[in-house]
Amino acid sequence: MDTFSKVRQMISEISGTAEKDIKLSSSFTDDLHMDSLELVELAVSIEDGFSIKVPYEKMDMFTTVGDAVSYIETACARN
Repeated sequence: MDTFSKVRQMISEISGTAEKDIKLSSSFTDDLHMDSLELVELAVSIEDGFSIKVPYEKMDMFTTVGDAVSYIETACARN
């Protein structure tokens, strides 16, 4: 499973949004209507699912799903 598919599945489970409606360009707040608690939950899921650290302040800087995917791919490449 590629990074985007895995993240999309995590977002769907946390936010209740159908996977087909989650795009790389989807905004966490504007399109997916995720609140700060859901973003923290996503950060924990990303940490567990990809074995990387995601500082919670980084999650505030992620505007779109694509931002998170790029961060994950970069962090995984460093490991």
